[in-house]
Amino acid sequence: MDFDLDEFIKRYRVHPESVSYLKETAVNPVHHSDLTVERARERRLFLAIKYGGDVEFEGTIKDLMIPSPYDLNGIPVTTYQPKSLGISSAPTLLVYFHGGGNVVGSRRTHDIVCKIISKKAECIVVNVEYRLAPEYKFPANQNDANAAVDWVMRNKHLLGGTHKSKVGVGGDSSGGRLAAIACHEVPGIDFQILIYPGAGYAVKFPSNEEFQHGPDMSNEVLNWYKNHYASDEDFLLPRTNLLLQTSYSNLPPALFIVAELDRLRDGTCAYCNKLSEAGVETDLLSVEGTTHGFFALPGHFKECCAKAYDRVATFIQSQANSLTFAA
Repeated sequence: MDFDLDEFIKRYRVHPESVSYLKETAVNPVHHSDLTVERARERRLFLAIKYGGDVEFEGTIKDLMIPSPYDLNGIPVTTYQPKSLGISSAPTLLVYFHGGGNVVGSRRTHDIVCKIISKKAECIVVNVEYRLAPEYKFPANQNDANAAVDWVMRNKHLLGGTHKSKVGVGGDSSGGRLAAIACHEVPGIDFQILIYPGAGYAVKFPSNEEFQHGPDMSNEVLNWYKNHYASDEDFLLPRTNLLLQTSYSNLPPALFIVAELDRLRDGTCAYCNKLSEAGVETDLLSVEGTTHGFFALPGHFKECCAKAYDRVATFIQSQANSLTFAA
């Protein structure tokens, strides 16, 4: 069953930014079953360039390779250090993982995202280029994520921080899941920002059925990403499923951001509830009338993103001023 945009707009209170985006992208509809991986990556970059917008960033941007026990070539990262950091004696660092279903996306597609966060929160952002499937299937990207976070925490001084600097993790969609799992596997992370990460492919929630035909992540799209990333058995493992963890009590404070009209909404909320019930400090922002993927396209979703990015900046600054989290 194809997605019916007119019916969707009639049924839900869809934000005008979401309506215009869905109408524009519906002009040349894409069927993932016909897409090669290369073409999907090109399309994701095209959307980022067209709808990502631009931001004036005053500060230092550097590309570097950080060592990894999982990849002898190292992990490429881009760091963003805003000029306003000069007022802080222990600037906060955020390690950010882009979304893209473990298959598409890159540092380039999320360059604007990282610039905005760095500028608004006055923090150093580390934008990670982890390995993608299908060339590198699960658990390559999670291993890269963990290695990047571990290295940043041990080398804060090389990135503009000090030994007192807080280090948090964040990401959108699949990148949010990488950040969340890293908090279970890498000790010492101070906070986490999880933007519609879902809970895992193996767990179904009402929103999965509600939005199974779209708008942004139909069953066809979801299965395309799943098949490229891992096996059915892998999706039953705790490393791919946030609701199969053995413990939730020793995790850092978490900010969750969900899109109201997103099939990953309920899974994200379920994971947030798990943390809250375990005594973890949590904050949840639901952006009304918007759909999956909006956070990475701030040039188009101006109003929706303003709410989300302001909450991210406020959360980072509140964590910078709090006592150091100890797992």
